Amino acid sequence: MRIEKSSIQLFVLLISTYAGIAQKIDIGKPYHDILLKNIINHKDEKALLSSFNDKPLLIDFWFIGCAPCMELVPHIDSLQKANKGKFNVLLATFEDKNTVLAFIKKHPVFQNFPIVTDIERSDSLMLMFPHTKEPHEIWIDSGRTVRAITSSDKVTSKNLAVFLNGAPLSLPEKRELTPQQRSLPLFVIDRDFNDGKGQLFYSYISETDPKISNVSWGIQYEKENNTVKARCQNCLLQILYMIAYDIHGQNKFFLTGKSWDEHPGKKEAALKSFYSYELVMRDSSIAKARRVMRSSLDNYFSLQSEVRQVEVPCYVLSRLKDSSEFISKSASPANKLDSTSDKIIVNNIGIGFVADNGLYNNLEHEVINETNYEGRITVTIPRTRDLQKLKKELRKYGLDINLENRKREMIFLKNTD
Repeated sequence: MRIEKSSIQLFVLLISTYAGIAQKIDIGKPYHDILLKNIINHKDEKALLSSFNDKPLLIDFWFIGCAPCMELVPHIDSLQKANKGKFNVLLATFEDKNTVLAFIKKHPVFQNFPIVTDIERSDSLMLMFPHTKEPHEIWIDSGRTVRAITSSDKVTSKNLAVFLNGAPLSLPEKRELTPQQRSLPLFVIDRDFNDGKGQLFYSYISETDPKISNVSWGIQYEKENNTVKARCQNCLLQILYMIAYDIHGQNKFFLTGKSWDEHPGKKEAALKSFYSYELVMRDSSIAKARRVMRSSLDNYFSLQSEVRQVEVPCYVLSRLKDSSEFISKSASPANKLDSTSDKIIVNNIGIGFVADNGLYNNLEHEVINETNYEGRITVTIPRTRDLQKLKKELRKYGLDINLENRKREMIFLKNTD
């Protein structure tokens, strides 16, 4: 049997073309032309992909139940109108033709674009641009080269202007979860795949990590992303509650509850245990974040916490007459803390910080600053818990310290086990 040479060439061309379209088209590569079927809102039900590519082309894969898709199509419509037909749009969906026709009657904005319906995973368009999640955006220049493959949030007027000007599109390629990645924690997925932009709130508690030696705590509002973050690393339980209630100072806790009363060792262990905690809340306030932090701690540790005003013994730091010997003479913000076996040298450090740290002697009761001075001090304090020895040395600087009762806010932790 004789086979014409032209027929062989045509057969080879078809095989070559099919082989080319049966694999993903990478960014920066041209696509092989294919025939599209089941097209609505177009003069022909079948057409070559290139017939839509006489101008830069945006292909939007979508489906009816996709909320981001419903938001994106009107946005694309407004961009196309603003650019007065400088680019074409092709919508593509796996939805069947009749379903789409019924849908666009109720959503007329979809009638402004040609729509390829009934796409299957084995179709050439899907083989060229494989994905599992919509919306899925393909950016193709007028030379048929794929310039970007992105998620819908990258379809902005700024990115479109760059695209239409023929400049390089430095957009990250849309990533999709593998079957193995789908079991990852959601906040990890959001961080890795969406730069954490979807995160609204999470609260995290862990045991202390011996490989991370530093201790830190705090809560702050980040204006640039409208987010409150609390971060406490390798902290005692009481430090966590101090942050949660915005109460500072030593010995701020009363621990009660049947389980602790019957097993004093459990109470001691609770006070000596270290944990790490992190809270992230967007569109919130520090006050609300503290409430959520309190609730998270209570729920996990089976505690019932509250703050009460209680009269308790305190070490009251006061000023002798108008003495100012303790006030730092240096205007420099530099500060230094030194210590020896028998004394603590405080050089240019805030008096509130010194008091909050129990005059660095881990005193039995809280130290309250009633000097009516909030600035920096320079003093030498004996390393002792003996009140009389402290008084003797502090009086050299015009300061005094006495044990007196004061009403203070205290955190009550009740074990509910």
